[in-house]
Order: sequence, then structure tokens, then C-alpha cells
Amino acid sequence: MDNKTLVGIIIILLIGIGGAYYLNNNNNEAPVQQQNPEWNQWQNNQNSNSNPNIPIEDQASPNPNPSPNLLSPKSYEEALSLAKTKDAKIFLYFETDSCGYCKQMKSQTFSDPKVKEKLSQYIIYHCNAVKERSVAVKYGIFGVPVYFVIDKNETKLKEGKGFKSSDKFITWLDDSENIRKRTFNSDELTPFEL
Repeated sequence: MDNKTLVGIIIILLIGIGGAYYLNNNNNEAPVQQQNPEWNQWQNNQNSNSNPNIPIEDQASPNPNPSPNLLSPKSYEEALSLAKTKDAKIFLYFETDSCGYCKQMKSQTFSDPKVKEKLSQYIIYHCNAVKERSVAVKYGIFGVPVYFVIDKNETKLKEGKGFKSSDKFITWLDDSENIRKRTFNSDELTPFEL
């Protein structure tokens, strides 16, 4: 191995070690519950709705990632079943525990009263892409946050990616009815409205 290669390897290692040290010692991000008291209060209200007359192990546990909707399915299959029963659309949100933008969507976007109101017309399911890998693979998830509006037959009506502020998210959600009209122009190879 020549000297230039050795120096390059040493520089790369030093950058990696320095970056790891920086991230380890400068992680000032507060937990989601501390960042947004409204979300924490809403979550506490949802968790306090248990029935004291039913043994805890027999009570339905809420989706670990609560949504503003009163219908909080515990699994993807339950969300589909509810959608079929209620003839409703599903808002399917993919996230992971380590995703900063996912936490930001929860603390800022999903806690907004206007967003909660818009989402109340959907069956909402927050899917952890790591823990529910089969669902993530089914929808081709390679990064998060990613979210879909799907119908009761699992047809994608709308797809979104990345963090969106409340206003941008509402605009995206309101436009979800138009996705089925989109196609591609063979000259430009980009989507456009018919």
C-alpha cells in the first residue's frame, strides 16, 4: 500500500470518528412528547380510555403510534378491515423509531388541529417500516417518512414523501382525489394532469 492510500484511509477514519463524536455529544433533540405538549396531552387522553371492568390483557391496545382519528387500528389488516366495514379510505403513514423527520411530522404536523380535522375522515394507520417489514415491502418503502392514501382494496390513491408542514400537508391531502387522473407524457417522462 502506498503512502497516498494510507493517508486517505486515515483521513476517512478521522472524519468518521469525529462525526460520531459530534453526533454523540451534540444530540440536543428533546423527545417528541417534550417538544409538543398538545400531542402529549392528546396521547394521554387516548391512553386513559381503558375500561377498568375489563382485564388489561383483554383490552385492545391502541396503535403504538397514535393518530388523531378515534379509530386506531392495531395492525395493517385491522385497518383494511375497518376501511371495508366503514367504506372509508386509509391514511397509511410509514415511519421508524430513529427517523427525525417522522418525529417532526408527529410533533408539528399531526398535532395541528386543522390536520387532525382533515385526517378524521380517514382510517389512520402508522406503520413502523422496520417492525412491519412485510407491509413496507408491499408498498416499496426504502426511506421514511412516506405516506399514502389508499382505498379499501389497497389501491394507492396518493403518495407523499418527506416532512411537510401543516399547510403543505393539508394541500397534499386535499389533492388526494386527483391522483387517479395522472399519467405520463412520453416526451418529458414527468407526471402531468389530464
